[in-house]
Amino acid sequence: MGEKAMNDDLRVLPLVSIGLPIVKKEFLKQAIKSCLSQTYENLEIIILNNAPSQVLGDEIEKIVLSFDDKKIKYFRNEIQIPIVNNWNKVLSLSTGKYFSILCDDDYWDNNYIESVIRLAMKYLQVSVFHTRTIIVDDSGKMKRISPACPEHEDVLDFIFNRIAKGREHFLSDFLVKTESLKQIGGFVNMHSGWGSDDLTWIYLAKENGIVSLQMPLYYYRESILSVTNKMFSDNKIKTTNVYFEKIKDFVTELSVESNEILSLKKKMVLDCWEKSRIDKIKGIHFEYLRKRKLPLIIYNFVAILYHLKYR
Repeated sequence: MGEKAMNDDLRVLPLVSIGLPIVKKEFLKQAIKSCLSQTYENLEIIILNNAPSQVLGDEIEKIVLSFDDKKIKYFRNEIQIPIVNNWNKVLSLSTGKYFSILCDDDYWDNNYIESVIRLAMKYLQVSVFHTRTIIVDDSGKMKRISPACPEHEDVLDFIFNRIAKGREHFLSDFLVKTESLKQIGGFVNMHSGWGSDDLTWIYLAKENGIVSLQMPLYYYRESILSVTNKMFSDNKIKTTNVYFEKIKDFVTELSVESNEILSLKKKMVLDCWEKSRIDKIKGIHFEYLRKRKLPLIIYNFVAILYHLKYR
């Protein structure tokens, strides 16, 4: 579809499902407002209340019901279910051609959906689309911007830049084809969702790669309230090892022998795999020690022991 057709009437473009899997209330109003303020109008907003308690669930429900908009479809779990199960339940309730999840403490620029859909119309064979991110603190103050990505890259480049170069991206700066995500069984099940989104995008990008916008249109809130910040270090380490094993299995099984360039990229990923895994685990240990404000000599000594233990 050309630029003129898109400008003629955005409402004739594909239905986009926005999923909001809700577990907390602190920033919920802003998240919902950012969905309702999208310049792209052909939306459904699937809100799934997955609160850990009846009291919090009622408070969340009150906030959601204060928004009177026909785009919103509200659901509530009787009891809290695991995070990835909740993402997949939101997916199962979605009917749009494209799908994106917004975390309940984050928000999008008003042009997020429209801008990514314009890109999707340019790359009809691709299933995964991405935008840059502005990282903010609890007050919304901007801290940094995630690195730019090429407009189109194959899955091996995507993996290499993620694990070897540490390129930042997040759950809610991606939009995907709904049916493609359902066909692979939804989001990959990982403890506390740690690495689930990464693996999911990788599986979806296997054939046709990933397309990215250069504009930062998503605001990720670095908050002590986030699930990953509450995850214990031992669980992070175990899940990180599972994550890297899944990546290794995926890359190893890729059949690229007939393409010299892809074969070289595959080798580069496998060559950096072990170092990237160790560096990630070291980072988890350093974060754990830093938060406990240990003296520097103890910090360094324990970090070395941890490094040797998981090497």
